[in-house]
Amino acid sequence: MAIALAVALVLSLAGTVSLGVLYHREVERNEKLESQMVDLVEKENEAAVMQSINAQMEEIADQERRVSDRQREEAIEQRKLAEEERQNAERQQREAEEQRQNAIAAEQMALDASGVAQRQRTIAEEQRTQAEQSKRMADTLSYTVMARNLGSLAMTQNTTGNHQLADLLAYAAYTFTQRYGGDIYNPAIYQALSMTSASMKKWNVGKGAVMKMWGLPNSKTFATVSTYGEITFHTKTKDGNLNTENIFRNSQYDFRDLVIDKKGTLYALSHTGHLVYGKRGDLRIMMIEGAQKPFRLFIHTDGELLVVAQQSIHLLEIATMSQVRRLPLHFTTTVAGEDDHQLLLFDKQGHAYTVDNKATKLTPKKLPFDAQPITSYTYSWRNGYEAFGTKEGVIIIIDDRGNVHRLIGHGSRVTRVKFDGNRLYSTSYDGTVRFWPFTQQRIEPVTVINTNQWIVSFAFDETMRYIWTADQNGNLTETLIDPYIMAEKTHDDLKREFTPEEWDYYVGKEIPYRKLRVEN
Repeated sequence: MAIALAVALVLSLAGTVSLGVLYHREVERNEKLESQMVDLVEKENEAAVMQSINAQMEEIADQERRVSDRQREEAIEQRKLAEEERQNAERQQREAEEQRQNAIAAEQMALDASGVAQRQRTIAEEQRTQAEQSKRMADTLSYTVMARNLGSLAMTQNTTGNHQLADLLAYAAYTFTQRYGGDIYNPAIYQALSMTSASMKKWNVGKGAVMKMWGLPNSKTFATVSTYGEITFHTKTKDGNLNTENIFRNSQYDFRDLVIDKKGTLYALSHTGHLVYGKRGDLRIMMIEGAQKPFRLFIHTDGELLVVAQQSIHLLEIATMSQVRRLPLHFTTTVAGEDDHQLLLFDKQGHAYTVDNKATKLTPKKLPFDAQPITSYTYSWRNGYEAFGTKEGVIIIIDDRGNVHRLIGHGSRVTRVKFDGNRLYSTSYDGTVRFWPFTQQRIEPVTVINTNQWIVSFAFDETMRYIWTADQNGNLTETLIDPYIMAEKTHDDLKREFTPEEWDYYVGKEIPYRKLRVEN
């Protein structure tokens, strides 16, 4: 019973506990439900709020959509307008490009037309220039030929004694030559001026043949030596006379060469083997040992003299005037000269040899022409030309390229040759001095002087306007060689004008008359 009560109690307790648990669970469920209801109410409220907000948002969105639609419509309209403007711009650009192309085409057409016109003008100008040039050439040829004829007539009239007409003809020849660009050094023009200007003076200065002339440095005085043992100084005065001072005379000596250094010291070489040296008033004499018939002197810048004898070369020291070296020769030399670095010798048969400046070595030299007696030699430091005078009167030139030219004009032995720029001057036993201009294709000689004496030496004055020549009779001749000064002298000597009849006869009726005395 007790057990039953206990069981009953236990069951009762268990029921009570169960009921408590159930109750508690129910309470919790109710609380949970209430909580859920609160949540639901809150969510419902939130949903209402959200619904209200959504409604507002939808309204805003709708408004924005309407605005967007309106903006899109406006954008579409703007795009249409922009497209229309772009199309208009493209059309305008195409029209502008077409106009530009048309302008370019028009410009090109204008340029083409201008080019054609310019070419036509150029052709016309060239034709006019050619015609003028042809006319000038024809006029030049005609007038220069006429000028040469007038020059020849002037020499003829001067020879016959008709000097006034000769002066007119010579100056007219010069005038037409100058005006039409002719060659003033043409023999007919030059010799006519030389003859009519009467530009030659002669003085006798000694008994022997004047073998060498040498100008004193920085002075208008020049010295000469002669075969009669004379050493003479000459000075040209302002009034045209020649003052002569003989500073040495001894007929036992036979002077053949003369050099004067930059200090004015004189060296005169005698064919007897003697050397006279010093300055005016203080001359000394020495014998060159072993020198048989010396005839040429060369002075070197290193204080040495080279003496050339017929069969030996002698080197002298100037400071002591003593012989340093003697070089024997196995031949008889007749002519000596210098090129740019060595001494040249020629024997009687025309064979050539070279000797160094210290007289230590003799070397045969092959010339590009047949051997023949050489009577004079010179070298041009300006252009490298060499000139050889011969016994027959022919002058042989070797130019800087090795070409050989033969100049024919002298009638006998050529005694001396000398270059002056583009001209070669030569003297001869035929009594003439000639120069040969190398500016022309055909080298024609111009006679500067024509005498009856053997010309053995010549020299230029300090102005290079006059040439001095010496002959075998001891005469010195001064000759003007500047054609422009000759023309001035001829003009100053004109006594009258051409008569109209003379002009028509000598110059020509087709050429307008000109007065010559008023021209300068």
